Amino acid sequence: MMNCVGILHLLNKLSDFTKMRQLLKKTLQGALLTGVALSSQAHVGNIQLTDGSPLTASGFTNYGWLAGTDAWLGDSHNLDGANFFNFTLPQAEYVNVSFTSVSAGFDPAFSLYSGTLPDLSHDDADNDPLGNGAVSPSDSAPYDPGIAEFKLNYSTGAYDANTDWNKTFSTIVDASSSYIDNNLTYLAANYPNETPAQWYAANYTPHNGYRDLLNYTGTGGMAANGNPANLYQGQFDALGNWSMGNADGGWGQINYIAHAYNIITPLNANGLPNSPSSTNSYHTGAEILNNLFLQPGSYTIAAGGAGCDIITGQVGVPLACSSPSYSGKLLYTTSLTPSPVPLPAVVWLFLTGLIGVLGLNCHKNKSMS
Repeated sequence: MMNCVGILHLLNKLSDFTKMRQLLKKTLQGALLTGVALSSQAHVGNIQLTDGSPLTASGFTNYGWLAGTDAWLGDSHNLDGANFFNFTLPQAEYVNVSFTSVSAGFDPAFSLYSGTLPDLSHDDADNDPLGNGAVSPSDSAPYDPGIAEFKLNYSTGAYDANTDWNKTFSTIVDASSSYIDNNLTYLAANYPNETPAQWYAANYTPHNGYRDLLNYTGTGGMAANGNPANLYQGQFDALGNWSMGNADGGWGQINYIAHAYNIITPLNANGLPNSPSSTNSYHTGAEILNNLFLQPGSYTIAAGGAGCDIITGQVGVPLACSSPSYSGKLLYTTSLTPSPVPLPAVVWLFLTGLIGVLGLNCHKNKSMS
């Protein structure tokens, strides 16, 4: 049996538990975030935050953030009218970020990224630097062969299945020069027995930073009429790296770090709360990221609503999901040391009971001596 001195020694060790946990967290986060590439560009729609000063903004939709978790991504205009929120760290620091609902029924959520987006950038900018007006440089997976599952038959006006879709790259590169030859040469040499169908399925997955705007593999694929099962709604990705360009040829990418999101009531098959008229369907408090150890540089917060998951043109959407007039409060604070994190309540309950037993046993031992 442990005596009083041994138990007191144990309690002293437990009092250092929080410090040890914080030190370990600092070490792990520092290792994970070291070497993250940061962009020095800025977006005029972005709003600069001040350390320790809360900022209340309006114009959030109750679906703008959650749309970015879908495979077909979200329209950045549905966050806060395409406004983003920025802060800059002059040195490596611990950062706390919170987003709190101000309007009744608003379900807040946000994602944090390293880097910033260019001035006046927007979804599917007409003269995106890649040149086709639809995809940014990092959106196209390396060595994309540019082979479509269905091809337009100019004689009939119908879409015919492309016979090369399920052929191996080694076969295609020997028989045809109608595709991007340099990419096909590479694929035939490195993946000779792989087909375009297999390649697209492996290289375009949700939230991996790329958008397949030829076959829409990641959003459900193409139908026999050549139309995608699900169009991309925009370029906003709540769970991964993403990028945008502007009309001046500028382009930038922001790199996903973390997100804060908590839903109370699951959405139904239509992407709407099961009880959309009830504020209890939403997590209407604060979403918080604590003690993120970040390197020097610029950071972007994309904030919006997570109460509904609706897409453009969806019918039967209640006002609680479609109203763009919600308000939320953003705050970030920094520190050179991590914020105190209390021990879980169950630990404190255990310690309280242990101290009570300790006091009784020590009293008895003293009276018997």
